[in-house]
Amino acid sequence: MEMIDSLRSLKGLSCLDLSFSSCISNQLLSSLADEGLPVKRLVLRRCSNNGYQCSFPEIYNLLSKSHSLKHLDLQNVRFLSDYRVDELSVHLRDLLSINLNHCRNLTESIFFKLVGKCPFLEEIRMKYTCIGKLGAKEEKYRSLMDYVVRPSMKSLHLSSNQFLNDETIKVFLNTHSRFDVCY
Repeated sequence: MEMIDSLRSLKGLSCLDLSFSSCISNQLLSSLADEGLPVKRLVLRRCSNNGYQCSFPEIYNLLSKSHSLKHLDLQNVRFLSDYRVDELSVHLRDLLSINLNHCRNLTESIFFKLVGKCPFLEEIRMKYTCIGKLGAKEEKYRSLMDYVVRPSMKSLHLSSNQFLNDETIKVFLNTHSRFDVCY
């Protein structure tokens, strides 16, 4: 409770990094959401509460009330799936960068959805995910690529994806010719 009260008093807080914290409760995330702090950078990398990760509803609630968020780090949040990140993306329209490294249930499908829903996105980190598992074929994503608002993507980090192949990389490059692919 002391930590919650302390964070609530920081009305001008623009960066909140709770990386590797082992005492992040759902109550803390709910309290932060209720305060509506003007956080621009939020890092929840490997956060847990006594070994258990924070839950999706609390993260969703926090992001839904973080209207100034520009940088989001959810590295190694194990319960994330393409579907759940798609749900979160509704609240990430102004996002500039996202780190989804080590979220092993994510595929190229969420990459295309993020690009479509977050028009200002400059950087996506998706190392150690399942990029390529669905077999990205350009025809498969043609309908999405036709209406996607092309962001000024600058970098895409894809290293250590066991399913990544030439075909998937070609689809990414055909979709966005102005960014650096790091793999």
